[in-house]
Amino acid sequence: MTPAALDYLQVPGLQNGYTSQDVFAYTASSDLGAYGIKMPGAKNGVGVVVGVEQRKGKASPRDGLVLLDLRPRRSRGAGHRVKGQLDVVEFFGEGRVPLLEGRPFADLLSVSASYRYSDYSTGKKTNPTGSVRNGRR
Repeated sequence: MTPAALDYLQVPGLQNGYTSQDVFAYTASSDLGAYGIKMPGAKNGVGVVVGVEQRKGKASPRDGLVLLDLRPRRSRGAGHRVKGQLDVVEFFGEGRVPLLEGRPFADLLSVSASYRYSDYSTGKKTNPTGSVRNGRR
């Protein structure tokens, strides 16, 4: 490859664009132990959190001048132009139930569960069965 051919292929250029993301989130949590909701063998009460989140993301290119070369962008070969919008709404909940605390055989034995539902503007939805895990600290 000659230096002239290499100079032709390696054209410095400029591409700029705009991206934005708007996020709305609301969560509410409570230690239900303050209301007497706890297991007999536990010091702490049942903990819960619920929430909703909405995200809107946008990306749009702005054509910049190509430095040292005024050929249109499409004639220069491969380039990545990202444009679009993605919206998602999610609902979630989590719970923690301490079963035993401060025992010689179990400093903490608890059960926790969580769930999240997502609805994307692309038509995709997630509806997992949730997760359950036992823990000992």
